[in-house]
Amino acid sequence: MQNNNYNANKIVETGIMISITFVIIAMTAYVPILLELGMFILPIPATLIYIRHNFKLAFITIILSIILTTFLYNPISALVSGVVYGFAALSLGYYIKNNKSSSETIVAVTIATAIGKIIKFLIYAIFVSKAGIVQYLNMMVNQLHESLDAYKNIYIQMNAPKEAIDYVESVSKYVNLEMLIVILTLSFIIGGLIQAYISYIIIQKVLLRLNYVVEEIIPFSRVYIPNRIEALLIIIACIGIILNAKEFTKYSYAFSIVNTLVIFTLNLDGMAYLVYLLKEKGKLPKGIIIITVLLILFIPAISDLYLVFGITDIIFNLRKLDPNPIRKVK
Repeated sequence: MQNNNYNANKIVETGIMISITFVIIAMTAYVPILLELGMFILPIPATLIYIRHNFKLAFITIILSIILTTFLYNPISALVSGVVYGFAALSLGYYIKNNKSSSETIVAVTIATAIGKIIKFLIYAIFVSKAGIVQYLNMMVNQLHESLDAYKNIYIQMNAPKEAIDYVESVSKYVNLEMLIVILTLSFIIGGLIQAYISYIIIQKVLLRLNYVVEEIIPFSRVYIPNRIEALLIIIACIGIILNAKEFTKYSYAFSIVNTLVIFTLNLDGMAYLVYLLKEKGKLPKGIIIITVLLILFIPAISDLYLVFGITDIIFNLRKLDPNPIRKVK
């Protein structure tokens, strides 16, 4: 009798989570911005089912949610959205259920989400546009050029300063297939990281309400890039620069991605170091810290400070977070 009650509870909980997923999708279905925000929440119901029960029920939750979503979207759109949040939900559920650390969980969910986004792109390129991957990318490049040309014509009609028009033209020159591949790859990785971080925060708060013990997420001020990983990225980027100089351009896409990752990771570490200084050393309020970080980020004249902070922190291990420092600071 007790087993029957347990099975009934599982069915009820699964039904509730499927309904919640459908409601979230319905609320975000026709507003692109809300849809992007909804992707942070969509993995949560299936993640809860995984943690409270098992993989099988979580997988069923995702599949039935996709089927219900076809009433709002076409089947392809329902499938691709389900793939993205499904990968995130299953990896998040597995790592939390098996008591993995928050950093391991976020890395795993980042990878799973990035894979989901890549599958989504491939489905649209192959099955929706039916143009193939390369042709689909070329279509995107052409659309970007058309958009930039439209902006340029608007500036001309408004008698905008010549500098503004020249800037649009200079950006247009850099818009090509290689640049698009680099941007898409980084958007998959960085988008996956942001989704993993926010989804973990949300599921942590939900689970605490349900009296589950969940490891606290690492504060942003304690985020750091291990010097060995950064050194490896820099070495690969340098190899790419040398090969490009020797006109070995076969793998230029990969090296461009790594080069951009170097800049991103240095800036990320530098931003975390600044938050550490303002929060733990300066004891400033959260609001002032956020405003300061954003101001530096969006003011070109001083945004390079993050690079300087990042390089300095990685080399000298100023926060003493790296267990294998290049140089120990007393």
